[in-house]
This record gives sequence, C-alpha cells and structure tokens, in this order.
Amino acid sequence: MASGDQQARCAAVLRPGLGTVPEAVGEALQQLGATPACAIVQVCAPGDPLAGGRALAHAGQLIREAAPNCSVIGSTAHGVIGGRSSVEMQPGISVWLAALPGAAPRAFRIATVPGPNGGPAFTGLPDVRDDDRLAVLLIDPWTLPADETIAAFARIDGSLPVVGGFVSGGGRRGDSRVLLDGAVFDNGAVGLVLGADSPVRAVVSQGCRPIGDPMTVTASQGNSIETLAGAPALDRLREIISALDSDDQALAGRGLHLGIAHDAQGDGDVASDYVIRGILGVDAATGAITVGDEVEVGAVVRLHLRDADSAEADLRAVLAA
Repeated sequence: MASGDQQARCAAVLRPGLGTVPEAVGEALQQLGATPACAIVQVCAPGDPLAGGRALAHAGQLIREAAPNCSVIGSTAHGVIGGRSSVEMQPGISVWLAALPGAAPRAFRIATVPGPNGGPAFTGLPDVRDDDRLAVLLIDPWTLPADETIAAFARIDGSLPVVGGFVSGGGRRGDSRVLLDGAVFDNGAVGLVLGADSPVRAVVSQGCRPIGDPMTVTASQGNSIETLAGAPALDRLREIISALDSDDQALAGRGLHLGIAHDAQGDGDVASDYVIRGILGVDAATGAITVGDEVEVGAVVRLHLRDADSAEADLRAVLAA
C-alpha cells in the first residue's frame, strides 16, 4: 500500500478474454495518468499455458513500449482481479501499474542450477540493500522452494519484507508461466525490489478462516502430503468437507487452503496461527495432496476457507491496528 507521497498512484484494470491485452494495457495507462515505474500483469488461461505465456509477453512488450524504464513482472493464475471485478478459471488479464516518483524498482528473476554439493543453487538473486523497503515475489512452487527463496532476502538488520504469492494456474511442473519485462519463463520466480525512495509499507492479512480440526502430518515427501493423522490425506479432506454446510462446501470448491501451524505443539484457532498455503492438486490413486510448500512429517496443519467476508474482516482489522 502506498503512503506519504500524494503523487504516488496506481491503476488496476481487468479484461475478460485473452484477446484484450491491448485494451487492458491502454486503459491502465490512461487510468494511471503518469509514467509507470513498475507493473504486475496476471493472466488466467485455464488449460492453455502457451496462450497464457503469449498474453503475458504481449502485455509486457506493450508496457515497455509506453514506458521503457518500467519494471514489469507477472504470472499466470487461477483467477485475476482488477478494480471491483474478478474472473476465476476463465480467460482474462489483469494489469496493475504504479507511478512512484523518485523511485526506481529493480526487477529480477530467480532460477535454480545444480549446486556444488548436489543440491540446488540459486541464480538471479537481487542485491538487497539495508535501506530497501519491500520485495514483491511471484514464485512457481513446482520449480522453486519457497522457504529457501524467501530466506535469501536476508540483510544485516533482519530479513527484507517480502510480499506476493505462489504462481497458480498450472496443475503440474512446466504449466506455470512467469514474466520479466517482455520475456516469459516456465520456471523459477520473478520479483521487484522497492528501495528507500518507494512510498510503501506492508501489512499481512490471511483472509481465511479455519475449518475442521488440526491434524498431524504422518507421511510426506516434499510438497506432497501422503497421510494426515494416519489416514490418506484426501480422505481427511473429504471427511472435513462433508461435515460443512452447503454454503461452506461451495466455498471449499473454489477457495480451499491448507494452514501449516507456526507451533507444532499448539492447536491454533485463528488463521494467524498458521502459514496459509494453496492446495495445488490431489492424487486420487494414492490419496496424497500437493500443496504450495514443503511440509515435514510431524507438522500440524488445518484446512482453511478463503471467502470475501473473512478476507474483508481480516484486512480491516489489520489496517486498523
């Protein structure tokens, strides 16, 4: 969120369909009424990652033609928002622009290469300065470990605040797309570093509410949870969802998340007791579920629903504080 400098401004435009890229970019530029310093583009292209990638590249090129020094990042997504509208699992594009007078956001892309000890090593990590204000990060969870990536944003006085999220819209490795300026990739992460001259600060709003009981992970591999409390993870999900009322069952169909408890010894009753991660897929044959983070055996997890009322109440409470 912008603060302080009244000249700082942003614009957000949503257009349904993938053939509306020029209209979305043009309207966002007109709405902004200034030269953008940075841009975030999100594209929903269900089942067609190639079309999603083409739309991202087109938007990035158009923005850079209008503002050559603008730092542009973006990704595919299950749903996109702009203004007071949204589309989910339907073709659409969202363009967000920000004018930050005096600021020069630094765009970057992170990928992995084989490390000297056999594990992955990062390439493309940005130089983090002590006076940087914020980093925006869009991570493809299929190809980059989230916790290790975020941990790389450390500095002498503590970690740089990182906001953003996981790239969605792809059900398997290689289906997601990320954008850096006019180039599109099927792996890694893209982001922006906002320096000392950027009038921004960050607050955290989970926007979720827990359902069911906390459960211990009893078998897992990486970001695949095989069993919860000794039973196949998918069976546990079905048990919890079947006990919900019809309204919450409908929400679960489009807004089901997994919370990983900060304290494995406690039973959290509110969303802030958990790190919220998306559920990326299920394996009906094995009963395993795939989530947007690595989950260790012994971790305590709980299902969460994300809905408009919970998100609004949580955001208002955080902003009031």
